[in-house]
Amino acid sequence: MGKEAQIDLSQSLSSSVGLIMKENARLFQLFWENSKLNSTNITEFTKRLDEYNRRESYFPELQYSRDDLKLKKPGDDLFRQMIGRKSARVFSEKPVNEKKLGFLMSSFIQTKDRRRTIASAGALYPVEVFCLVNNLKGKMNRKIVYYNCDNHTLSIVCDLPEWKTYKEYFSIDTNSTTPALIFVFVIFPERVTDKYGERGGRFALIEVGHAVQNLALRIAKEQMAGAELGGIYDDRIKDMLKLGGTTAQVVLGYACGIPGRR
Repeated sequence: MGKEAQIDLSQSLSSSVGLIMKENARLFQLFWENSKLNSTNITEFTKRLDEYNRRESYFPELQYSRDDLKLKKPGDDLFRQMIGRKSARVFSEKPVNEKKLGFLMSSFIQTKDRRRTIASAGALYPVEVFCLVNNLKGKMNRKIVYYNCDNHTLSIVCDLPEWKTYKEYFSIDTNSTTPALIFVFVIFPERVTDKYGERGGRFALIEVGHAVQNLALRIAKEQMAGAELGGIYDDRIKDMLKLGGTTAQVVLGYACGIPGRR
């Protein structure tokens, strides 16, 4: 099959899948479009945050009249990892090595018996993981990579420009420092909405939560730190990942690295 024919077929399949997505989960698609951020509406979003921070908000806590049961806290390694997780937005210039990168990526691995570390509705796995590698001691430095969970490898998507040229898309103030790695979690909603309809959209987002928690615990284990990036420019990042024209949706970013001094 020639290159042009391959492109036409790819575009045709993408269009067909898009029609399935719209038919099976129109409201989820509408929610997604209405909640996107870009260079036009980010000002209004920031204004909303500033107004919220200036006013006092009160939300009543749940309280019950019965006697509370005093619970025992664990003292194991997993508990120490959970309470050791910390957010950071200032990073050291020290690069991450390939060994640590491999350990972080193992958060999403598929085992030999085809099980994964992440629960997924119907084992449909709509989540895919990419990484923007800003500061790595290894050949993948300054690359955008895709994680192959079945054989624990990385595929190069394209070269990565300097942090200053695209940091606006991630809406994070790193105080003139550069995060070593930025993980990007992408979903292909039709993988679950084709079966579950609108509810499948929820399932896809829940799965992203599982994946991010795995990553956060591994980051803590490796004595690194980072921050979730929710205020991202969906379509700009999608284009960076070379996913334009597909049904992929960029859900969340996670910047991490060796913590630096404020």
